[in-house]
Amino acid sequence: MYPDNLNNSVNPQPSGIDYLNQIATPPPAQGFDQKTKLILAIIGLFGIISLVAIFIMSQGSSSASPIQVAARVNKLLTISQKYDKKLQTSTMQAINISFVSVLTSAEAGLTEPLQNSGIDYKKQKKEILKMESSEKMDKKLEDAALNAQLDSIYAHEMNVQITDTLVMMQKLQKSTRSKSTKEYLVKTVADLKNIQKQLEEFLKTN
Repeated sequence: MYPDNLNNSVNPQPSGIDYLNQIATPPPAQGFDQKTKLILAIIGLFGIISLVAIFIMSQGSSSASPIQVAARVNKLLTISQKYDKKLQTSTMQAINISFVSVLTSAEAGLTEPLQNSGIDYKKQKKEILKMESSEKMDKKLEDAALNAQLDSIYAHEMNVQITDTLVMMQKLQKSTRSKSTKEYLVKTVADLKNIQKQLEEFLKTN
């Protein structure tokens, strides 16, 4: 004959505390732990270092890279927009309006050339912007504005910058195998040459 309490010994009823633990809401899932955060930070840092390395190598080589072009276009766009309202003559103002338009179009078209080189422009734009400083040019233009010589100094500086940018773009045009990148460069080079011609005409008469 089996004891009456056999079932109770095999399947004991949970105590009050155990029962509350069973029905309690499970703790919320935690976010990234420290190890995961560290790995993500390292990946981000590696991406930035890679961009800088590409930029430095392209500066010292006989060819040019899309990231180098992107840094230059953004630098010129920033400067041209900043001084747009400060230029004094109507001729220089008109030239600069066209220049800003050309650079805005060039900046908008950078995504595909960069993507062809494995660079996500949208995600890495902040790092690209830091790769070519406009501080030195900005200081020179600020001094020119104080001395009422902004228009002529601005035209000269931008003429020099465009010349260097055209050389850079033409090198990339020769080295790239991407059809879309070539098309982008052909159009941008033609647009910049048109602006340069206008700047040179202004400098001749001022």
